[in-house]
Amino acid sequence: MGRKKIWPPPMKVHKASGQVRVRINGRDHYLGAEGSPQVQKNYARVLAEHERLLESPTPPVVVPDVDTIIADWIEQASKSCNEKDRKNYFRALMVLSRTCGEIAAPDFTPARLRAVRDAMMTGSWRRPEERAQTNRSGIKRGQLDWCRSTCNAQVARIRNVWRWAEEMELVPRGSWAALGALRGLKKTDRAVRHGNKTRPATWDDLQLVLSQLRSEPIKAMLTLQYWTGARSGEIRRMKAGEIDRTQEVWLYRPEKHKTEHLGNVRVIGLGAHAREVLARWLSGKRPEQLVFRSKTGRPYTGEHYGRASTNAGRRAGLDWFRPYCLRHGAKQRFTREHGLDVARALLGQSSIDTTNTYGMQIDLSLVIKGAKQSG
Repeated sequence: MGRKKIWPPPMKVHKASGQVRVRINGRDHYLGAEGSPQVQKNYARVLAEHERLLESPTPPVVVPDVDTIIADWIEQASKSCNEKDRKNYFRALMVLSRTCGEIAAPDFTPARLRAVRDAMMTGSWRRPEERAQTNRSGIKRGQLDWCRSTCNAQVARIRNVWRWAEEMELVPRGSWAALGALRGLKKTDRAVRHGNKTRPATWDDLQLVLSQLRSEPIKAMLTLQYWTGARSGEIRRMKAGEIDRTQEVWLYRPEKHKTEHLGNVRVIGLGAHAREVLARWLSGKRPEQLVFRSKTGRPYTGEHYGRASTNAGRRAGLDWFRPYCLRHGAKQRFTREHGLDVARALLGQSSIDTTNTYGMQIDLSLVIKGAKQSG
């Protein structure tokens, strides 16, 4: 005998999206964000619609709401993004869910997208307890309100999700193009906070930051970023077995990096200074072990690493400092000392234009040359 169906079916939390859902006849119905007062209301509505469906000879057309589109995208499409992009998408979709999650997906118009962007600009999407928590952490109001470039990038991600939904025939044809009617925020817009341009960090800047840090692994990672120009994720996830130590210049080939999903290969040259930093941390490490481990034994998260670094920067009087400033500083140093070709190779960028403004063929000789002289 089959299992007896429980009625009404229980509600459960979908961990990936933070949405409460109920499963009826093998189909998930998303009811809203966990803790939202609308969850019980939507739960009653879904049960009532199911009961009417059982009594009706012709089933009604089921129109998904915005929360359902979000949950479907997370479950089916988010795995194609790299780790950093996935986190940015989740942040954008959290604002979308809290602002417009309960409306029908076909009713998500440019005007509603503007409301989502306004919530990003003001920080109004955060719950009172979240705002209180960040205030207690010493985070300034301006850091709760997303800046112009962040808002524009997050709106573009929401449109990408709608493009996928249209491709999957979850929303009416033309929905994605319609959202393009919302123009991006301009540099002259006064209603939005404008972020500061990333400044390149010098060796003296780094020394001031290091003087305010206690964590030896984070000190080593920041110093390694200075000498190599590597991205923070490449340093945080570094494993001993990914470093080729058979030559004068060590070559670090990270398994995971920003453009791995495009089939690109990343090679980071480790010169004398970088090898000196790494010597202590590589001692006794097996190939599969992380070079830098947090107290949990896992890689440092970008949030942990970034927060520790920026807080140290504030204590040192460098409010603008963040780990990415070291990459910008390295770019300027590499370009000044070796030219744009070597800088491009060392930074792992696909073109000189990309290096100037801040597939891919790697010129290993340039990586080795630059690392030997600078890293």
